[in-house]
Amino acid sequence: MPSRVRSQPSSRRLHGAPSGGGDPGGGDPGGGGGGGGGVSAPRAGSGGIRPWPVLLIFITLMSAYLAYSAFALQVSKYNDVRLGLSSSDSFAAKRIAQRGATPRRSALAKAPFETRARATLESVQKMKRREEQGEGQKRQTATSLDTRLQGKDGADGVELWGALVMDGTRNVQPNAQACRATCEQHLALNGDAGCNTWVYCGHRDKCSSSQGSCWLKRIDDPRKAEVRETGEHVMWTSGTIVTAPPQVKQKSSSSSSSSSSSSAEASESVDETFAEAFDGEGGADALHFVITSNGSPYVNIQTRSLYHSYLAAKRRANADDASFLGGFTRILHRRNYDALMREVPTVRVNPLHVACDTWCEFPVADRPDAFRKWLMHSRDSRRFRYILLGESDYIVIRPFPSIKVRAALAEYDGICFHYDYINPMYGGLESKLRDMARIAGDIKLPENIQDVYASGPAPVILTHEGWAKVTPLWQAFTKAIEDTPHIKQTLGWVREMYAWSAAAASVGLKVQQQDRGSTVLIAQPPADDTADDACMYHYTWGTELKDAQGNLVWAWDKRKFTAADTSFKLPTLPMPPTEGTYTQQFPSTRQAKSELLVTLADMIARMNAAARDLPALKPCGWELLPPCEY
Repeated sequence: MPSRVRSQPSSRRLHGAPSGGGDPGGGDPGGGGGGGGGVSAPRAGSGGIRPWPVLLIFITLMSAYLAYSAFALQVSKYNDVRLGLSSSDSFAAKRIAQRGATPRRSALAKAPFETRARATLESVQKMKRREEQGEGQKRQTATSLDTRLQGKDGADGVELWGALVMDGTRNVQPNAQACRATCEQHLALNGDAGCNTWVYCGHRDKCSSSQGSCWLKRIDDPRKAEVRETGEHVMWTSGTIVTAPPQVKQKSSSSSSSSSSSSAEASESVDETFAEAFDGEGGADALHFVITSNGSPYVNIQTRSLYHSYLAAKRRANADDASFLGGFTRILHRRNYDALMREVPTVRVNPLHVACDTWCEFPVADRPDAFRKWLMHSRDSRRFRYILLGESDYIVIRPFPSIKVRAALAEYDGICFHYDYINPMYGGLESKLRDMARIAGDIKLPENIQDVYASGPAPVILTHEGWAKVTPLWQAFTKAIEDTPHIKQTLGWVREMYAWSAAAASVGLKVQQQDRGSTVLIAQPPADDTADDACMYHYTWGTELKDAQGNLVWAWDKRKFTAADTSFKLPTLPMPPTEGTYTQQFPSTRQAKSELLVTLADMIARMNAAARDLPALKPCGWELLPPCEY
């Protein structure tokens, strides 16, 4: 059969003429194409292959294949029906057939259909029995582990996840049974916030210095404990406390509605038993100092020092400034009383998150809700015209200058502090803040994000009316953040501060944002060398002082003071040096100025005055201690 050949280029083609030699618009007469193709088409009658016979053959073969496939499928279904095979069994049989030929299977392939079918069915049934046995063993293993976890001895070689409610280094027990007993005791004392998961280290060789430590934890459902690690190499013994679910009684719609109403009223109720005495009509032209607390030892240690310094500053003030510092209230968002009820004026409200009665990741998330309840429902909140919301980690240096503060409040709705680390213009924060506002109810933030304050709810001075205006939105923004993981993660531990700053801007509060060095609110040593005009120290940061040889001379960090016994009797802190040359390690490594040494010494001396003057309190209301009763 002649093949197609490339035509030899002619001089005419080299000069741009068509290679076919016929009309300029086509190729050779009867040819397939011309015009620069460079390939001569076969002439008519030359024996070239035509495409349509090939296509016809392909269509015929495909039709035959499809017909055969349909016939084979019907035969397969017919055989399945004859043998009583379900669709899953039939699929399993095909899996067996695809595993490859063995001598036995090769011989079986020559046997009659009935013999082959029975063998296939037997193989399917064996495979199903093995799978069922495997599932049964898994269920039995899980049931066995649950039984051991709930037993008095727990499950050895198992470590369970859970939110920590009591540090094991402070709860050393002789054996696993005693560890379980402390978990039961903690659960009885703390109810919904109590321990229901325990992890004990009892292996002498594996645990080393941790031997005897009993870690108390809480999970949502102890029937569904999450195993972190298991095996002979695991040094932990773990267990769970499963309590019987409450009996649900059928109620009429009217009684159910009444119960829901009373429950809502209880959640909004306030307990003013231990608030400062108040006989007047309220609204006095003075400042009400307010903090919030969950009653943990960490916060109570700070609260005792703060209230002592508040009283000391008020005693030393002139008559006008002392009277301007009108009263003090601690808002306790907790279900039960703590040890400070008779020492610090307190209004108790029910918490939004009951887990924070013992331990939770972020107790500050309860602050907007607790403050709103106090503001709306207590007589205590209406005693004074101005409200200063502060933090427990403050030390009062001097009373607020009444003339200066009143002058600022005559021009502005309030006063707040400018934090360097709060900045809505940071990369990516604007979109998160706008997401927060949308989730909270399609709230519109200021068009220019720079109009959102670089501040937080403390320290802030507003009138009662100003707080009533901003608090509902502050609470809504905080909830939106806590409910949205990507916003919560981005804003981190200052997320509630951003919630307040955005809320204040959104409701149109005109607040004077005071900068460090010129504010009447706070100084933050060691970031600030001196207090200047600030009326309070805020010791949010710790620091270290080292000598020229790099030896540690003095250190301070509030986070080291978390133990319950320290909250009942305040410790005396070591004093920093006031003279000499030292390197300061925070907020940056630099030579500590002599002014900073004096400032640190003044702050620590005021804390030590509280440790010297305040009595030891009766231990109660925390972890395994008995409830506080008054």
